[in-house]
Order: sequence, then C-alpha cells, then structure tokens
Amino acid sequence: VSTQSTGIRVGLGESKMYYIQYVLSMLEQLLQNRAIRLEKFLHDLIPSVISCMVCAQICTRPLEQDHWAVRRTAASVLAGLVRSHSLGTNQLQSRVIRMLHHALDKQNSGLVTSFGVLAGLCELGPMSETGPDPPTH
Repeated sequence: VSTQSTGIRVGLGESKMYYIQYVLSMLEQLLQNRAIRLEKFLHDLIPSVISCMVCAQICTRPLEQDHWAVRRTAASVLAGLVRSHSLGTNQLQSRVIRMLHHALDKQNSGLVTSFGVLAGLCELGPMSETGPDPPTH
C-alpha cells in the first residue's frame, strides 16, 4: 500500500496524470476489499490523495487532459478512506475537513485547488458544511 502513496508522489512530481489515475483506481479497489486493512497506511495515503485534489498541475496539457476527473476521483477515494476509518477516537473526519477548509481559506488558492477542495467537501457530505468540530479540552 505504501507503493500507492509513492506512486502518487512520483506521478505528481512528473505530471503523469495517467499514472495518478491508475494508482487512484487501485486505491478504490483496495477500499472495496474488506479483507485488506489500511489503517497502518492512512498517514501516507491521505496526504497523497489530498495532494492529487489540490495540486496546481497534475498533467502537462491541462487544456487537453481531463485533470478535473482525476481530482474528482481523488475526492471520492479520500471520502472512502475517511468513511471507512473514521472513529470517534481518531477524529479523522474532523481533521480532514479542517485541512480542506484551511486550503480553501488561503488567499492565493487557485481555481484547481478550490475545485479539488470543494470536490472533497462534497464527497464528505453534510458534515463538511459546518466545518470541523471545535477542539475539546
């Protein structure tokens, strides 16, 4: 599974969108397989998937290639990871929503970053509308 997060980083670094799409498809399949436990890899997977959503350039020809679909797929994978691994004790959903809201609040966020964040928030559903839960002391 750590191969997937490495694959995403390599794909983003080299702007190889087809490679990123392939790795995201593999992650979708892993999420559907109930026999595979991904908890140990969430610290690698979630940042990599979020990077696919918000990265300024994931392909070399953005006018010709459908990078929007890759961002939507990444948002769907992120939502799947959060839904299947969010517990009251780890506050995963709240932390991911907080991270996405923070990316959206930045002044210099471009259109593609905003699109990726909004796609992620939409996939996460109604909980993301109000923002993250306030921290408990």
